[in-house]
Amino acid sequence: MLIEDGRVAGIGAWTELATSASAPTIDVRPCALVPGLIDTHVHLTGSGSRTAVEDRRTESDEVQLLRAAGNGFRTLQEGVTTVRDCGARNDVIFTYRDAARRGHLPAPRVLASGSPLTRTGGHGSMWGGEVDTPAEVRRAIRRQAKLGADCLKVMVDMGLDGAGRARPGLLLFEAEELRGIVAEAADWGLPVVAHCLTVRGIAAAARARVHSIEHAIFYDVRSGAHAYDEALVAEMAEHGIWVNPGQTFAYEAISDPQPGEKYARNAAMFEARLEDDARMRAAGIRLVTGTDAGTYATPFGRYALAPILFAQRVAMSPLEALRACTSDAAEAIGLGGEAGQLRPGLAGDLVAVEGDPGADVTALERVRLTVLAGTVVHDRVTAR
Repeated sequence: MLIEDGRVAGIGAWTELATSASAPTIDVRPCALVPGLIDTHVHLTGSGSRTAVEDRRTESDEVQLLRAAGNGFRTLQEGVTTVRDCGARNDVIFTYRDAARRGHLPAPRVLASGSPLTRTGGHGSMWGGEVDTPAEVRRAIRRQAKLGADCLKVMVDMGLDGAGRARPGLLLFEAEELRGIVAEAADWGLPVVAHCLTVRGIAAAARARVHSIEHAIFYDVRSGAHAYDEALVAEMAEHGIWVNPGQTFAYEAISDPQPGEKYARNAAMFEARLEDDARMRAAGIRLVTGTDAGTYATPFGRYALAPILFAQRVAMSPLEALRACTSDAAEAIGLGGEAGQLRPGLAGDLVAVEGDPGADVTALERVRLTVLAGTVVHDRVTAR
């Protein structure tokens, strides 16, 4: 593979591509090359510990900016060359994103929503996006556009309130309000990314025609039980709404036979959620990889768990799981013509892994080389 000016210039036999004896070369044999991996849902400023909820409320901007730098560097070691940050303080995440784009520090390509829209005291309110009236909603959307947001994140329903207390299922935005949000965001070129933890939340988001639904948990507040809705899923599929199920959220805590109390409902529904993901996929929903890294008990460094769960528990083939991490993920976040494939003209983002991820997705755990736009940013090949 030949990379020139940060883009793939050619793919073929070495004798065909070797244009200069002095050109820097890296022999990655016997590794396989795959496109740079993409994480569609992270929180770069988050600690990923079991105190992450408290940390993001109490830490200074300076601490969170330093943490973003560390987390961004960790993603490169995992082979992740593009991330979409779905919730952080505006001043912190846009500062980090812009520094990354200017090459001031080793970092992946970053898209960011900045402060998500929520109600006063609602889920994610510590990030600064509280709105309670239509005028405040419009003003907040325009503020995010002015700051250069790459998408608009909306907290459709509640998980934890602004003080970290559980308020499961409270609907923050009705479908009609969300339609107005989607329309205003579209005027500013911002796709709407909707956080949905309940059936009512998913329904409101689907009827508003959001761009993607994050989490997509079919929890019915009234019955307090799992309630998968086939008709709702069919509506989502009909309108091409992407879904990031984010099964890696607090994976060790939730899959523990004796989970803690903070996310007891998630733990109780975890197996059903994996079954729902498989059913959504069979119904035509396009699922993409997003780890939610940085949130409660979800540290950076475990990206490969997401495609492994897709392959082992959601009935995807290894190749389909790889696409969910690369070409499908790129399309979902608006970079389909820029990244996600190894093709002439696209960004020179590539990863060398030990094994064949098209047959065994666990090969994504064995990253040996990461190249971002033609620059080596992680190298365990030449050092061996």
